[in-house]
Amino acid sequence: MSAARIIKYAEMLARLTPYKCVRVTHYDSGLEIWETGWDEPFTLWVENDGYSELQYFRLIGGLIAQTMPAGWSATP
Repeated sequence: MSAARIIKYAEMLARLTPYKCVRVTHYDSGLEIWETGWDEPFTLWVENDGYSELQYFRLIGGLIAQTMPAGWSATP
């Protein structure tokens, strides 16, 4: 079994751009508060100067898939 890949902030932001996610707060502990384009808050942890790719997959398969309003679109 291989370790999860670490992705940098720029890559995480690019992956989350289709959902209009923004980082709201970053704490020295590594905890970050983010928000989706439909105002759903979520947390991410910074590890080794990046994010575990597993966090991304859990976020997409969990919170985003379960809370995105029907018909929501990032484009006006």
